[in-house]
Amino acid sequence: MSNPPDDCAQPENSAFAIHSITIADEVHTLSGSGSVLAVVGANNVGKSTLIDQILTNLRSVPAPGSKPQILSSLDAKWPSTPAAIEEWLRAHCRVHHDIGQTHLSRKGLGSRLDEALKHLTEQDKLEHLTEWLVDSIPPTNRDMYVQPVTRPKSISDPPTHPFHVVLVNKEVRNSVITLARKMFGIDLYLDAVSGELSFRIGDPDVAVPVANDLNPEYAQAVGSLRSLHEQGAGFRSALGLLLPMVTIPSPITLIDEPEAYLHPPQARLMGAEIGRVAALNKSQVILATHDKNILQGVIESETPVDILHLTRDGDVTSARLLRADEVAELWKDPMLRYGNALDGLFHSAVIVTEADRDSRFYEAAIDALYESRDADSPAHNLMFLAANGKQNIAKIVRRLKGFGIRTISCPDLDILNNKAVLSSLVNAHDGEWSVVESHYYKATGQFTAAPPAPDVNSIKGKIIALLDDASGPLSDELAKRIKKEVALPKSTWDKLKKHGMTAFSTGKASAKELIKTLDELGIVAVTLGELERFLTDVDVSKSDPAWLSIAFDAGAHTSTAANEHAERLLKAASIG
Repeated sequence: MSNPPDDCAQPENSAFAIHSITIADEVHTLSGSGSVLAVVGANNVGKSTLIDQILTNLRSVPAPGSKPQILSSLDAKWPSTPAAIEEWLRAHCRVHHDIGQTHLSRKGLGSRLDEALKHLTEQDKLEHLTEWLVDSIPPTNRDMYVQPVTRPKSISDPPTHPFHVVLVNKEVRNSVITLARKMFGIDLYLDAVSGELSFRIGDPDVAVPVANDLNPEYAQAVGSLRSLHEQGAGFRSALGLLLPMVTIPSPITLIDEPEAYLHPPQARLMGAEIGRVAALNKSQVILATHDKNILQGVIESETPVDILHLTRDGDVTSARLLRADEVAELWKDPMLRYGNALDGLFHSAVIVTEADRDSRFYEAAIDALYESRDADSPAHNLMFLAANGKQNIAKIVRRLKGFGIRTISCPDLDILNNKAVLSSLVNAHDGEWSVVESHYYKATGQFTAAPPAPDVNSIKGKIIALLDDASGPLSDELAKRIKKEVALPKSTWDKLKKHGMTAFSTGKASAKELIKTLDELGIVAVTLGELERFLTDVDVSKSDPAWLSIAFDAGAHTSTAANEHAERLLKAASIG
């Protein structure tokens, strides 16, 4: 007597998961069952290749020289007892007996129970049992899960397609329908009367007949609805990804580009649903993405999320892993939750500036430099992020570097005014303040001393000039201007913004060493003083909202000074 198939049951306590992966001789321990591993990084770092190599490594020993080997090895075993393995197999396979032997069938693949147990307990590779335990859902495979499919010959046959589960499991069917409505605002309807099973769009608006009551009107109404497989690529891709996960879940699911064909809102919902299903099924999902919306959605699902950030230097790929507890802690920062910082995971480097205007100007300067070199040169793939003030740069740098993102700071030169802000930024860039300190004090000593009092005759001349231009009663505004002229100067730090490196008189050599040391750390201060000093040919207030467009019209971003600053930024970002 056969047990009814239960491929759609939650694989509770399956415990089959990848516990660690090794990349470039570094072992990364993963969260395992009931979690998501998000593989991220810039283009061409090997995200998709890593997914392929994980599947290959699970199945068999990789053929030598097949592809650049990003994955050195992985550890994926059943940590439970043989009895627990057998319990899982019996719960998730169709079991039948033939000539004294117990046979298992799952996803259309069969094996004897004793052979399957022997293989899973004694072998390191899954080989022919891979499809029982691992789903691979690349974009090219998703369409087959939304195409019409032949009905099972018997209701007791193990399902080989998601529609077979949807047909017999009302709870799963309703969850899929709810999901489609939530993500796309589209109502699905299961066509169980046509020659093949499929989802259609809409409602037939005819009462469903009772069993064995043939109703041509109902069949015609259902058949007139549009088919799911004729819908847009985004809808088909999303359902083609989630249907196998929801209906016939496996302990491990590998997904490449879950964001394929999806707009940002749908991508975020997709990420959240992937996380929810992983937690519900106690499965392990490993996905490769270049979309921050997928990442946000997965994190917001509150399922444990490990983030593996890949980077490449030449032909060598390296990785940095953020464990789920680290991700959860970082996610408390509103800057990450509601800003664009996560986009940095998909760029070669991030340049953090004081304000949005700075970001746009320096990005234009780098673009202009690239175009002057070679119009056909590849894109630099840099991201610019505004900190809304130099005092916020260090915090942002720490967050980004915590994700393994190469990060460059680009403050105005007057960051030297505040030792606390500068030392915090040095520490954020993994530098030692003690290394910077001696150059700092020697270079800035002239600004820390009290400035000399102005000559009385010069003050007298300025006051006379103010009074000569005025008439009538003394106004508050004129009184303030006179007061400002007679006040003793408290500091000469403002010279740094006005004159840049030329403001240094007694500590020029130390100032150059200081700037060089900061550059090497990734702190590229504006040696002209501030952004507005790049515009020299037009008299415009730096507070003018149109300053940036005026600067672009004047070609300030293509000037020699702008080119030199762009070169420093590229060097700090390790981009030639």
